[in-house]
Amino acid sequence: IFKLNADKEVEVGMIARGGITFATHLTDPSVLFALKQDYDIVVYQQAAHVPCPSKEETLRDGKALIELARKHGKDVYVLKPWPVQHDKEGFETIRDIYTTLAKENNVPIIEAGEAVVKVDEVYDCYLKDHEHLNQLGSYVEACSILHKLYNQRLFKGITLSMYNEIPF
Repeated sequence: IFKLNADKEVEVGMIARGGITFATHLTDPSVLFALKQDYDIVVYQQAAHVPCPSKEETLRDGKALIELARKHGKDVYVLKPWPVQHDKEGFETIRDIYTTLAKENNVPIIEAGEAVVKVDEVYDCYLKDHEHLNQLGSYVEACSILHKLYNQRLFKGITLSMYNEIPF
């Protein structure tokens, strides 16, 4: 969750634990507490690696979360996660689910997964488990979020030659 001001300063809050799904978010009291705070934007993401919820569960629970955030006056974004490293088939499933969720609920999508996959073609973005992001992957994810929120493309640490290849 994010709070923005006119000077483009960002206050960030985060509720993140491994393996958390949209269904878990719906029953987590800390999510409802956060939605009642003075944040402007909510970015939803759930676990995208096996075992992960089906498309039907993701669409149902994602819609409920989006409606809950809107009820509290928040702008909502959905973050498209990254796949297990080099899992092209799995990423096609992720693309389908998150694109559908965003379209059906008229919310912007943050293309973090696309950016990580693209950068990972040249620079390793994953830890040794091939599921979780390393520092570079986390940085690329953060840049994709900031790009979507601020519509700016240049961030410290990414060279122009790298930058033109990142699909924000």
